[in-house]
Amino acid sequence: MSKRVAHLSLLIAAAIALFGAGIHWIAPLLGSDWYAFLHAPAAAVASARNGTAFGPMGAFVIGGLMFACALFGLSARGDLRYLPFTRAALVVISFICLTRGLIIIPYIVILPSVESFELVASAIWFVAGAGFLLGLIGTWPVLSEKARAAHPVGTS
Repeated sequence: MSKRVAHLSLLIAAAIALFGAGIHWIAPLLGSDWYAFLHAPAAAVASARNGTAFGPMGAFVIGGLMFACALFGLSARGDLRYLPFTRAALVVISFICLTRGLIIIPYIVILPSVESFELVASAIWFVAGAGFLLGLIGTWPVLSEKARAAHPVGTS
């Protein structure tokens, strides 16, 4: 795989993650209707309606996790300094995103109708996961070198 494809894949995945972080971080400002639109759990929607901390804290944490995904993707591209555990993080991130993207398949088989939102969300998750995975594969040798340089063996 070319370095260009790997870098483009990581850029797309990081952009998706940054967008996801943003929509989660603005949720508390937009209110309970936004939580409901994003298919947040009922407890988070109720929290937003009642003005309690559960909904906003959950949105902040999920947004933070998505932001971290973007940081690891940008680190692998070389846009940011090398972050420790970038390879391991991208393996986990890819797996989670791809699993979330593919989880719609059993629902399509089992349920008579699946909402358009869920189909679109699953497709976006899958694209992000594929982007992180392709980027990881394409940058693995460089990331391995950076990991070795960051943690040299045999030096005391």
